[in-house]
Amino acid sequence: MKRSMIWWIMLMLFLLEGSLLPWVIPGGLQSQIAPHLVLIAVIFCGFFVGRHYAMAAGLLFGFMHDILYYGYMLGIYAFAAGLTGYGAGLFPNRHHWNVMHVLAATAGGLIFFDAVVYLLYTFFVINEESWTWLLLHRFLPSLAFNLLMALLLYVPIRTLLERVGSTSKQEDNG
Repeated sequence: MKRSMIWWIMLMLFLLEGSLLPWVIPGGLQSQIAPHLVLIAVIFCGFFVGRHYAMAAGLLFGFMHDILYYGYMLGIYAFAAGLTGYGAGLFPNRHHWNVMHVLAATAGGLIFFDAVVYLLYTFFVINEESWTWLLLHRFLPSLAFNLLMALLLYVPIRTLLERVGSTSKQEDNG
């Protein structure tokens, strides 16, 4: 029951990214800010549930992003989100972190995700902007917005994910 709740919440966050958040972000900043609510949830899954679960969620919702929003190449966002979720699950002692540790690691995950997407787009000659221009005009404003969203989502998602993580550990042991 609890694991299915995580998938429903991630689906709701996915729908909010494409429907409500474009209306919330001011018009002048819409070209600079890319909301990544589902990626934040994937990173939180890596921290509090496990790396394999986060990788599966990252692959699934990343592929949905590839299909619906970013049609240049299929699989770029799926690969980057799955890799980011898996990497988030590799941090040691992450169950004892406070909110500042989680936000710092989430910022690292968001930067890693954007860097992987940028490098793949550059490798396949889809992206023509320089790293410094993208960093100043897209990545940093997006990072600030997404960290604010991560702060707002931290308590409800952590509570749910820790319950699911402890339930799955009990099921594995019992």
